[in-house]
Amino acid sequence: MIASSKIIEHFEIAAYGILAAFAKILFKKDAEKLLNHAPAEEKEADCLLNNVALNAVDNTAAE
Repeated sequence: MIASSKIIEHFEIAAYGILAAFAKILFKKDAEKLLNHAPAEEKEADCLLNNVALNAVDNTAAE
């Protein structure tokens, strides 16, 4: 479940990057600024998922 969530976060980061590039090409500065800010929030969520995976998962499940 954590792995699936991380995959989704990475897709979202990529999508925001593509949309920001389109906004830049179309000279939409306001949209570009918003879209460039959004990946920071997605990266934070990805970091939180890493912490969950490393610290909260029961290690006995691997046994």
